[in-house]
Amino acid sequence: ATLVLSDAAKAGMDIDQKNIQSQVDRAYEIYESIGGVRQYTVGHALLTLDLGKTPPNARIEAMLRYLLEYDKDRGHWQVAIENRAPAEASSFTTNYLAVRAANRYGTDDLQDAIDARIDAVRKWFSEAEVQTTEDQVFRLFLSKELGMPDRTREPFVRRLLAEQHASGGWAQQTGMDADPYATASVLV
Repeated sequence: ATLVLSDAAKAGMDIDQKNIQSQVDRAYEIYESIGGVRQYTVGHALLTLDLGKTPPNARIEAMLRYLLEYDKDRGHWQVAIENRAPAEASSFTTNYLAVRAANRYGTDDLQDAIDARIDAVRKWFSEAEVQTTEDQVFRLFLSKELGMPDRTREPFVRRLLAEQHASGGWAQQTGMDADPYATASVLV
């Protein structure tokens, strides 16, 4: 909800600031209620806090520290639950959320850990295969968060454009009908 509200505000629409604040409050509640069990949820909570223009604080730092420790031995962040497609089944989405959070809320004392994780994500990124439209969309977002040059993203964009259906939309996977979620994700 915060992403939509944030984009609407950027477009000049009047936004109920109480609604945004309730989303920010809920992001803290979700993290504290799950005890940081799922990195995907923590990543989304940090996205919500950032879009809600929440300045760095001790709670956010604790959330980021949790993310930096999660899957540390693997290097990149792995999807925790793979049966909640499309949005919770992509390692590209999970890594985007974590890297974005590190880029927005990283502190000097966390910089070495952040650099190590981002280097590991870059290595994983260069070898990772995309399987779904969600993977393709968040591969684009992640490549931007990783600071990759525009020319690196051009083949990713061409592949997405090539998969557009005659109806104008996109599908979650090859062989499926176009659907609103996949189409909106690609357009964003």
